[in-house]
Amino acid sequence: MYVALTRARSKMYLPYFPHKSINKITGFYKHLNDRLKILEKDKQSSDLFEIEEVRALEGDRSTEDTSLDAALRDWDPPELLLDDTHDDEVRKTISKIGTRHAPLKVWSYTSIQHSRDAAEPFDAEEFRTAMDSLEARTAPSFAWRPYGRNFFA
Repeated sequence: MYVALTRARSKMYLPYFPHKSINKITGFYKHLNDRLKILEKDKQSSDLFEIEEVRALEGDRSTEDTSLDAALRDWDPPELLLDDTHDDEVRKTISKIGTRHAPLKVWSYTSIQHSRDAAEPFDAEEFRTAMDSLEARTAPSFAWRPYGRNFFA
């Protein structure tokens, strides 16, 4: 219900039950119905909401129910509905549509770094060799280091 209420694109039909139209509304819909009651009375919301009254038909429904039951009992689905030979084609078509209309993806630098590190494992020996050659190129020209190896780093 939350998704329907927050992501409706054009129209959404919600049943509103005026006071004493049914015995008692319970559950989450009670809160929604209370809000619809306020919107019905608000004159400013008439531009956004359309109210259409719907009433149950008077009369004997037992004959309708029996004919509906009989129709459902005698119904057989068409062969095309039962044919699953084209399901793979439909799956591929839907997959292509999903790829074409994929949402924008945002990654942090850290997640990109982690995925790169997972794809290219770290070689400690190569790193050690590269650092030794770097030290050799950037070390001062004199050999004496009074405070150890990392004093000028």
